[in-house]
Amino acid sequence: MAPKNVDDIYPLTPMQRLMLLHEVSAGQRGVLANQICYEVRGALAVDSLENAVQRLVVRHPALRTGVLWERVERPLQVVRRDVRVPFVVEDLTHLPEADRDAEAEALRARDERTPFEVARAPLLRFLVLRLGPDHHRLIWTVHHLVADRWSFDLLMQELGTLYDTLASDRPPDLAPAPPFRNYVAWLQERDAAASRRYWRTALEGLEGATLLAPAPRDGADRHTTRRSLTEAETADLESAAGSWRVSLTVPVLAAVAAEAGRRTGRRDVTLGLTVAGRPAELEGVEEIIGSFVNNVPARFQLDPDRALSEWMQELQRTPIERMPHEHVSLDQIQGQAPDATGALFDLLVVTNLTRAEHPEWQGVRMTPVRATLDAGFPLVLQAARVGDRLELTLVHDAGFDAEGLLRGVVEACVALAQAAPGARLAAVVDVAEPDRPGGILSSDAEDAWGSDPANARIPPGVAGLVRRTWCQILGVDSAEVDDDFFALGGTSLQGARLLARLEETLGRPVPMAALAAGRTLGAVLEAAGAPDDDSGGSLVVLRDGGVHAPIVAVPGARGNLLLFTRLVDHLSPRRSLYGLQSRGVDVEETPLTDMGEIADDFITQLEPLGDGPIHLFGICWGAAAALEMAIRLEARGRPPLSLSLLDPAALEEGLVGDGPANVPGKLGFVLNRAHLYWRDFMDAEWKDRREFVAQKGQALARMVRSRSLDSATRQELRSTAVLEANLAALNGFRLAATEIPTRLFLSRDFEIEGDSDPRLEWSTVLQQPRGVVHVSGWDAASVTQHHSPELAAALDTWFDEADGAPAAGAPAS
Repeated sequence: MAPKNVDDIYPLTPMQRLMLLHEVSAGQRGVLANQICYEVRGALAVDSLENAVQRLVVRHPALRTGVLWERVERPLQVVRRDVRVPFVVEDLTHLPEADRDAEAEALRARDERTPFEVARAPLLRFLVLRLGPDHHRLIWTVHHLVADRWSFDLLMQELGTLYDTLASDRPPDLAPAPPFRNYVAWLQERDAAASRRYWRTALEGLEGATLLAPAPRDGADRHTTRRSLTEAETADLESAAGSWRVSLTVPVLAAVAAEAGRRTGRRDVTLGLTVAGRPAELEGVEEIIGSFVNNVPARFQLDPDRALSEWMQELQRTPIERMPHEHVSLDQIQGQAPDATGALFDLLVVTNLTRAEHPEWQGVRMTPVRATLDAGFPLVLQAARVGDRLELTLVHDAGFDAEGLLRGVVEACVALAQAAPGARLAAVVDVAEPDRPGGILSSDAEDAWGSDPANARIPPGVAGLVRRTWCQILGVDSAEVDDDFFALGGTSLQGARLLARLEETLGRPVPMAALAAGRTLGAVLEAAGAPDDDSGGSLVVLRDGGVHAPIVAVPGARGNLLLFTRLVDHLSPRRSLYGLQSRGVDVEETPLTDMGEIADDFITQLEPLGDGPIHLFGICWGAAAALEMAIRLEARGRPPLSLSLLDPAALEEGLVGDGPANVPGKLGFVLNRAHLYWRDFMDAEWKDRREFVAQKGQALARMVRSRSLDSATRQELRSTAVLEANLAALNGFRLAATEIPTRLFLSRDFEIEGDSDPRLEWSTVLQQPRGVVHVSGWDAASVTQHHSPELAAALDTWFDEADGAPAAGAPAS
């Protein structure tokens, strides 16, 4: 039997998946809903407009689409056969004329704050405000998941055509529209390896991100600041662009890059750029309604000796070369960067430099008066034509120097427009000196900060070093001792980089627990200044103070407790959370390689908690360790209240323990890299292997030649040793049934190779027939980092359920 009211079902595009992630994440709702407001003058036939809207939705499948993402293995877009568009009319003519605009603005703002439920089609709505006999305000809100800016312009044209024919009682004359499904099918035929090669080459040699703003804070107010070139300045810039044989977009982007370089002290600048994303080879692509738009990195090399005209022409060619690969989502592009651990930029540039035409429908004239401009980036800059002027609009957090940034961009535009023929870049705009630090305080300021009495416990020189490294990793200008690394947007990967850099410069490790449990700059400072601790593995307090049975969490095979930091913020405060860290993570110590010994060691570390009940929680490899602990605690008469397993490790023969385990020091590190490279080589297509061997062979040769490897990568050496030891421990591990209440939590988008999901073999330990819960994400790291609110809610529900029943083996009450 076919599903009711379903016209079509197909997967999301990579960019749509990224949008969905933003939409369902805390603090992101509403950012992707675009609201456009028109002032309508003339005798508007409201009934004809409503009918035209409904016919428009029938015509385009994307406008009848919702996104199904809960309780499914992978998110899907579902096209409904029949939907009714919310179309609300408010008559404000009963109010005094002087009060109508204020009430209209209040209604518009309320509509803007109203989120869409992405699973429920249609993801658009209309609000019509009657302000007078021949005066209306049309407010159209549509979600970016189903329609981009290009689509909106098409829809306005078609809506006008449908309105005119209905108002004059004529049949519409519109050719059939190609569906968005055509683009989804086109994507599935792309050469993913070729796109990865393109972006890897485009980002080759890039050192760090271009960050202009402090890290965003949750709940920060967003502000909009505008600045314009004069008509004469705009005309001069257009004339200069013509002399270089480039579009107006090119010098505008060059001006933004020059100012970004000046403010950050960089000659290699990366900006985010919004692109249409419509492939020319897809038939009818210009007429398809849907979400094609993408945000990609654009790199600008500010060479002071480069002839300006040559640079401009190179910037004009780059988008042509990039176009076949603009469909790749930003998270996948970032994965091709040399340092793929964070954002490449924090300034997204949107260009709209065509002359806007005001739509004229039968008997009415429509003038755009407002449109939403924001995205999931700290800074969003739009360059648009407003009449004969170039207007720059910046959306930013409160406290950012928006006026200064816009003033610098305008000055750079004027300087480019006035540049002499044959001028070099350095003669036109400021180019940073090489290696000049950007956004970091001087050594004098650092010394003063470190000498503050509040930081007196920190050895001389350490405070400034730690603070400077903290700021560099997070891309912030300043830091206070109470600043929370993860509240400032830090990720687990950035946390690992912070600890690795500190170890490299201090010559000794800073315990992972300092960041995982302490979270603040003060906690890291205290750990950096404390005497060396050779205690090895330990029980780490991630959050204390709960009144219910605590949670004891076991991380994955690398022992990275930082994966739990996001989860801490969302789990109920009624339970304390502790993490178990493998031996060898923080100090030079031989890791254990037997799962039974590891479990016994972890149980010994639980002694500070006493004999009270606990909840055990393990992710990936940690699921095996947690199960082994549970079985041994059960045998000792101290079973845990519950056992929770997130994406447990696959146990089929040959999937684990096939690497260069137990090879010490530098050789083990290099062999581990070579082993990982071999796996990638075997997965690559034959035509890619020659390039792959040359690139990775050179990298391994540099490692072998490097005399500083043992100090510079000490943390990675330890991490590799822990990883290999833990994987070796899986070889002798076998699943065993237990009476302990157990629940499996599985990421929905987990990539399954073959016909069956290897994680489901763990269902043999379940006592409940419905003990499997699916959560958003593609692996345990993405679940704990990007979908922690959803996982925390599911865990809290499970813990509450387990708390309400006696522990296994205990007498029933």
